[in-house]
Amino acid sequence: MVTTVFSEELSDLDLAFGPVNSFASLRFEENIRTVRNGAGMMIRSKAQDFAISRKLYISASHRQDFQDSVTSETNIAYVATEIKTNLDKTMFQEATATALDVKSVAPATRYYLLCEWLDMTPISTTNTAIDEILILRRAKRISSNVRSAFSTAEGRRRNRSSYAAYLTEHPLDPEPFSRYISHIRRLISDDTEETVLARGFF
Repeated sequence: MVTTVFSEELSDLDLAFGPVNSFASLRFEENIRTVRNGAGMMIRSKAQDFAISRKLYISASHRQDFQDSVTSETNIAYVATEIKTNLDKTMFQEATATALDVKSVAPATRYYLLCEWLDMTPISTTNTAIDEILILRRAKRISSNVRSAFSTAEGRRRNRSSYAAYLTEHPLDPEPFSRYISHIRRLISDDTEETVLARGFF
């Protein structure tokens, strides 16, 4: 979807689209007695379900001429997106921690969480590093007492029509997808004084 919408605008920027392990932290595993190439540089990455990213190579050496250096290959994500079928409180907390890791090393990164169904009481993202959560079906997950009827193969066969009806009643909504696209469009737009004044904010 993203590559289709922005294929022309992003074609010359050497970007990658899709799942990626993005740069999250850097550490040096060396002490005063043990000298290692590149100070024992270690890169930690975080898996992103979808990202707009670019390759990143990081080198470290104790030598000015970079002899005995260590080079690591990673990716810097400019848009990082986690995708969930159901979003519960534990997943939200994990995403909060991941977003903070990613944005601590790349503050310009935008972090979004997309889910089909909400499975928790909504919590404000204001005090987190998550930019926005988008609920693609605009609906809550079927309650646990109803889901218990689907715990066996026989139960799934018997209740298939009611589940199909629930999916039909709550289709994937185009609006959250459009909103996600608009967020990306804002990131890549080249604002001028005229466009800012026309919009009324920046």
